[in-house]
Amino acid sequence: MVNIRAQEIFKGISWNRLDKPKEKPSNGSPEPVCEREIPGELPEGHSMASFFYINDLHSALPFMPVLKKEADEFDEKYKDITTFKVSGGDLKAGTGHVFNNIAIDFMNSINLDLTALGNHDLDCGVEKFAAQLPKLKKTKYIATNLYVHDRSPLNKYFMPHGRFNGDMNTVSGYNRNKKVFNSCIVEKNGERYGFVGMATADPMQYRKKLEKISIHDLKSVLTKLHNNNNNNNIKQIQASLEKPNVKNIQSKLDKIEHLTTKNKQLEDREKLQKEIDNLRAKGINKIILLSHLGTGEDEKLVSKLDGIDIVIEGHDHNETREPVIATSKTGEPVLMVQAGSDGKYAGILNVVFDEEGKIKLYNNGLKSSKSNPELDKEADEIWKTHMGEPKSVAQLKDSFLPFMIKEKENPLVNVFAEAMLAIDHKKSVYGQGADVALMLNMGNLRKKGLSGVITERDILEYNSYGDRVYKMNMTGKQLLELLKYSAHSVARSQNAPATNDNNKARLIHSSNLFYTIDLSKKNPDEILSKVKIADPKKILRNEELKEEDFKDINPHKKYKVILDTLFVCLIRDETDFNNNYKLSKDVINVLRKMERTGNKPKGYEDTEIYTWDRADAQKEYIKYLSSRKVGSKSLLDVKLNNTGKITIKYPDEMLKARRRKRG
Repeated sequence: MVNIRAQEIFKGISWNRLDKPKEKPSNGSPEPVCEREIPGELPEGHSMASFFYINDLHSALPFMPVLKKEADEFDEKYKDITTFKVSGGDLKAGTGHVFNNIAIDFMNSINLDLTALGNHDLDCGVEKFAAQLPKLKKTKYIATNLYVHDRSPLNKYFMPHGRFNGDMNTVSGYNRNKKVFNSCIVEKNGERYGFVGMATADPMQYRKKLEKISIHDLKSVLTKLHNNNNNNNIKQIQASLEKPNVKNIQSKLDKIEHLTTKNKQLEDREKLQKEIDNLRAKGINKIILLSHLGTGEDEKLVSKLDGIDIVIEGHDHNETREPVIATSKTGEPVLMVQAGSDGKYAGILNVVFDEEGKIKLYNNGLKSSKSNPELDKEADEIWKTHMGEPKSVAQLKDSFLPFMIKEKENPLVNVFAEAMLAIDHKKSVYGQGADVALMLNMGNLRKKGLSGVITERDILEYNSYGDRVYKMNMTGKQLLELLKYSAHSVARSQNAPATNDNNKARLIHSSNLFYTIDLSKKNPDEILSKVKIADPKKILRNEELKEEDFKDINPHKKYKVILDTLFVCLIRDETDFNNNYKLSKDVINVLRKMERTGNKPKGYEDTEIYTWDRADAQKEYIKYLSSRKVGSKSLLDVKLNNTGKITIKYPDEMLKARRRKRG
């Protein structure tokens, strides 16, 4: 039965009927049927639940007060109905304690019930992540594919299974102080709900484990891989281990890394299905998956599972105004929802379950988290609580608004790359400064604009991840191949579905490279062209460059290149890199090895691992640019409002399609 207040809340809204399709349509979704209002009486055994969901906030302080306001409104509006406040993960981001503490305070302030475990939740490392867990008042992390060993810092706060009442207090005292679970049962208003979770798969972590195992263990792993994948190439690797040594083992890791990842995904799926089956054996027939895999991976996962009703997603930042309707192993429809990124949206999903726990009706909506001066003041107060009054760094005359998509040149990224080049030249001796600095146009560099006074807080928010910076020698051929991959990723992103992470643009910015991406070219070798480099000293002196200052990249010359560890994110499709970008993969693998071990691989002994803080370097460079005048504006104003290092040419039909889309 639906109470009178519920009728008032839902009256007049459109409900979609969710039935098992007789035949799977071409788009994989059953045809929705709109119901103008929910019936006053529900059949016996039917129940309702409402989910407030967010994901991928990335410690974005500006939107926290807005989301808090929306969460409070949700609590008031739906107070007589079964509700959950949940997350698809990555509410935190960065290595610094400030951003992590702010995110934890936010989670406490909205009384978040449950969240998936995202990759950025662990930016600070497992030890710091574990140390922060006692600060959470209510929120529980759910990750079914998380394996916690006895010596892990997480072990103190981990329990495989949890059981909670409606206030997320324990039903019995056995799990009172635990914060991380493989699964849990929550009982509200006489109904029991099961929650499972999937944390982000990270191939580097599996590789890291392999490097520490014994020869005997490695043989066991290979045997299991062979059984699961039926790959005859593994037999050759097994045979080569009959007379093994450490060098021999290391040389085999590249060959088995992708197979290990595949095997881990299989193990995760089997463990998840087992957890679902355990919940169902206890009479739980309403099961929600909190996942940080992304829509494409979630769809594949759901298609091989039985028993999931709803997926609250994260990781690939999709905005599901209408839920993605996946199909389970047994042909049942599964609702999948996600609320974008960086706090710009919050979602509310309302569902009606039948007596078997199947969703019969649903309604979903995303609410834009528009800020206002009053809420902006609240964000400022939160910052001051943790860091004090933010100090001024520079003054802008014009506003800077970055393009919010990866395939556009972002002048701020170029400025930050120049900042890394500037501090390197300042600290280098005997003229050994780098030739070029490279940066990826990552999400933290696109999340906000700048206007008026630029403060230390602004710079820190752009640098929340705190990645290490390296200076290494690269051949011109390697540089060109990296840019070629970047250009191809932009071309691939134009018409490919964004749900596939391999199809997203990864546009490389730089302090001192100039190049053109021509998307009208059909020949892949012609998409990248006109790659030029200039004298880095002239760039840093901000001299006006003439045509003769631009030189072609010499494929055989070695260049000193600065780049940060975010370049390990460049590889998304291992097979693609193995086949087409082998030189680039060598560079990425060197970064991976240095990140894991701190050691410099053979051939890269002259690589410098910088200990200076990237944010400090950027603050100093921005101060310098702000102090230099070009007419009535500062040099900083000029640089932030000018593009030109990267030229992207679109074919006429693509430009027309973009105009139609904007219209």
